[in-house]
Amino acid sequence: MALKDKLRVMVVDDMSTSRSLIYDCFDKLGISNVSAAKNGADALSAIKKSPVHLVVSDYNMPNMNGLELLKALRGNAKSQDGEDRLYSRFRQPRPNIGR
Repeated sequence: MALKDKLRVMVVDDMSTSRSLIYDCFDKLGISNVSAAKNGADALSAIKKSPVHLVVSDYNMPNMNGLELLKALRGNAKSQDGEDRLYSRFRQPRPNIGR
């Protein structure tokens, strides 16, 4: 089984258009095991039930923003080994998210 068939990805964004665009990018790469959440709180709940290898998250979201999600994931033993990326539609200084 190829890596792309095993890879589990979570896309987190409050904008459905952004979620769809990112989902489509993974689909074009042949990565089909992609789930989505509309905010960090929903993503965290889903990831606790079913861990993922990669989280691609927006930074600016209601309920739980991307930085809060990242900190929660890094504090969760089940998700510490995964990869994480934050992005934003706004031009802002990059937050200090050191490990």
